[in-house]
Amino acid sequence: MAVLNSKVLCKLLIFSVTIIALSQSTRLNVPKLLLPRSNHNHVNFTLTAEKGFVVWPLSPSIPPSILHPSACSQHVLVSARPQSAPLDTNRGASIIRGQDSVTGHTLRCDVIVDQIKQIQVVTTTRQLFTEDPPLVLSVMALDSGGNTFSSLAGLQFEWRLVKDSETAEIVRFVRFSEAGYSPPHHILSLEEAGQKGDSVLLEGVRSGVVRVTACLSHPDYKWVEPASVSLTVTDRLYLSPSHDAYLLLGSTLSFRVWKSVHDTETGESLM
Repeated sequence: MAVLNSKVLCKLLIFSVTIIALSQSTRLNVPKLLLPRSNHNHVNFTLTAEKGFVVWPLSPSIPPSILHPSACSQHVLVSARPQSAPLDTNRGASIIRGQDSVTGHTLRCDVIVDQIKQIQVVTTTRQLFTEDPPLVLSVMALDSGGNTFSSLAGLQFEWRLVKDSETAEIVRFVRFSEAGYSPPHHILSLEEAGQKGDSVLLEGVRSGVVRVTACLSHPDYKWVEPASVSLTVTDRLYLSPSHDAYLLLGSTLSFRVWKSVHDTETGESLM
């Protein structure tokens, strides 16, 4: 009976050690990638091991390619390489495998390269106040199945403001470098070249409604319809006094409505 218990304990110990080893092994930040097909730009995505280092394989002969500084690292750059084939060519697929340098556990990421069928402009809000920090607008791209692409890094976009020609400026574009934001590196690179990427900043100037459109710049994407979003810009008004007021019968109280414009208060009194 003691021998049987020893065998059981030994198996349990081996099982426990296996569970601990697997739980401590690293994993990739994403299990699957969807990258857009392009004939003129590399579209990149950084594949990251959450902890530890991974031994990466050599770059496959078909897209996407793997660009990395060394065979054993925590990060690897996956790039959808430009192809001479038409963009409407069937999707390509590849599997990237790596090995945990400590546990030997195999990591896998499925990568699909397909064409963009549709784009959308996404933002956290469609109402913008003057004097507020700039609002981030981004492009989301979809394939024919409605799946969202993992990255649009490297692709150029044209952003336009659609408004009445007689209307004064309602919003304006702000460079990320000027606003003190920390965007991805590819956005800053495009800004330095006088171009725009898949994310922009908009700042409210005066009250009004404006429509913002975005489209892929390169003629290869001419079949992709532009995307747009309508933004409402309003002044942030303040009421003084802002607290509850209790009045005697027949008495009056003056209220003041004011707003801040470039750190200067402007307002008027209300009876």
